This record gives sequence, C-alpha cells and structure tokens, in this order.
Amino acid sequence: SSTGREGLPQHAGGGPYFLPGEAGHHPGWGSRLFDYSRTEVLRLLLATIAHFAEAYRLDGFRLDAASTVLYRHRCLGLSPAHFCGARYEAFFGASSDVDEGGLTFVMLANLLAKRALQPPLLTVAEESSGYPGLCAPTHAWGAGFDYRMAMGIPDLWGRELALAHAPADAPLPVCEIADELTRARCDERRLAYAECHDQSLVGDQALAFRLMGAAMYDGMSAGAPPSPAVARGVALHKVSRLLTYALAADAYLNFVGNEFGHPEWVELPTGDNGHSFHHARRRWFLADDPGLRYAQLLAFDRAMHAAEASLRWLSSPPPTRGDVCADHPAQQLCFCRAGALFAFNLRHDSSADAVTREPC
Repeated sequence: SSTGREGLPQHAGGGPYFLPGEAGHHPGWGSRLFDYSRTEVLRLLLATIAHFAEAYRLDGFRLDAASTVLYRHRCLGLSPAHFCGARYEAFFGASSDVDEGGLTFVMLANLLAKRALQPPLLTVAEESSGYPGLCAPTHAWGAGFDYRMAMGIPDLWGRELALAHAPADAPLPVCEIADELTRARCDERRLAYAECHDQSLVGDQALAFRLMGAAMYDGMSAGAPPSPAVARGVALHKVSRLLTYALAADAYLNFVGNEFGHPEWVELPTGDNGHSFHHARRRWFLADDPGLRYAQLLAFDRAMHAAEASLRWLSSPPPTRGDVCADHPAQQLCFCRAGALFAFNLRHDSSADAVTREPC
C-alpha cells in the first residue's frame, strides 16, 4: 500500500524495504515497489507467506501481477509486440531488464511452498508477459509455479461475445477462439477461467451482464419465452464456460457468483462508497429460485463439474491447436479429450446435423 496505515512504514528514500525515488512507486497503482535485492525484504515476504499458510491453513499461493516482480520495467508502457514471437532477448540477457532479485524471490517462494510448508502449497502466477520457464521446476532454473493463469481467455470472451461489440446475429471468430484457447507452452499448465476477478468484484461488468445488459433485471423468468438477448446470452454464457473448461484448462477457476450469472458486483464498504453495504453481498436467492434462468445457469455449471468428475478430462493434456477442428463458415468447433468428443455449434439460427472440418 502507499500509506503507512495499511502497510509498511513509508520513507521518502525507500527505507529498508522499498526501492528509492521514482523506481519505488508504481505509477499506475500508486503502490510502493519492493527492493528484492535486500535480504530483509526476502525474509519479510517469505515469512509472510509461511505465516498465512500456517495460521489460516491455506492450501495455495497466488502471485498477483507477477510481471511487476520479474521485470524492472514492470511491463509499463510496453506494447504486446514487445514479448511476441521468438524474441527471447525480451526475457533473457542484458537487454531483458529482468529483476534478478525479484526472480530470486519467486523461486524461493516456490521452494518454500513446496518443500518447507506442510502440506505443500499449490502455487499460481498471474503473469502477463509470457515469461518462459514460469512453470518449470526450480532445479531446472525455472520459476517453479504449478500453474499459469490464462489471462487472455477472459479478454477473448469479453471482446468477442459482448452484445455491444457486435450484432447479435454476427458470426463468431471460431478460428480465433480456437487459437486463444490452445495458446500455451507444452511445459506449462494453465489455470483457465472465463471471467476475471474484476468481473466479480467492483471494477468491471460480469460476462452475463455484457451479454444481456438490462434484460438481466426483468427478462430472466423461466416461465416466459426469453428475449433474443437473453436467449443468446444464456447460451453463450454456457458455451464460453464449457469451452474454457474442456479445451483450455489444466485446472479451472471460477469467481464466486459468476457461475450463475450474478448481475452485479461485490463491493465492500469503503470511504469511496460512503461505507455502503449495498453491494457487499451475493444474491444467492436468484440461483435458488427455479422460476429464474439464473437457476438454469447454476444447474449447467454443476453438470459441467459432474461431467469432468466422470470423464476426468483435466487429467488428460489439453488438445493442441492441430487437434481442434474449427470451421468458421459452419460456425463449428470440435475436439477430443479424455476419450470424449466435444462438438460445439455456434450458429444462432440452426442446429448442426454433422460435424465438418475446415482448417483455419
């Protein structure tokens, strides 16, 4: 935090924990940045992980915004092209601007989580640059995480499915969807999710709201025919989740409430909202009411988990791009995993009588 009331004591010169001067401040977040080259900083952070794991019996550790730890440039002001392709000089070497102290902390944190703590912690990284070796073991000079969060998938669904971004009858970019859902290094396991935490907490709209808009408040009755927006939104809400789960995931993540299309965000009382409790809850009664389509979304989510428990597809490697049949004109996408055929018809106006193959 940028304030001593919520975090460590602040010092203009950085003090014992933070980088001095402008380098010690994150311009986008207003927070302070640690000096990972200092032994006392490593001790503090590693002790904090151990304390929370032991005191609260946690079973996992997630490093948020790992790129701000791994690079001195913090990925600020860089275009996506900076890390694209085979430009490994962006990750390794004198021009990479990797923070060796930050990388040391990450490796030590994973060693602590897996070797010193009992039970060992599952470790997950939210990392935006595509840093190679993020999930390689530390003995092979990797960072040591168990999973990389598949950050591009929520952006994909939010961009391609939102009603405001395209006409309701517009074809979906089937090949682009297949590309993004299979974008992974062979040595990395991905934690896949259809919506990010900003779409559950205050900050962004849930995918269901992007799909259906205000119809979520007055058009979700299961006792009346759905409007075109609701019919499309409910169908794509289900499709996006099953595709993410079955095609992209080595592990699957959902933020509470998004599984049934919760129409609003969660926001705890703060000074910014007048200490209001209005949004400090999840409206579970929506999913409990069989007369609402929220209950149908929840039932579909439970059916997905039941299918995975039966087929155990997460125990099988996800398909590669070459394993996926994506036919844009027919709006079909199909693949096999764990001995099961998954076939998706993305046309809004007709059913599929057969599965076709037309490579993209």
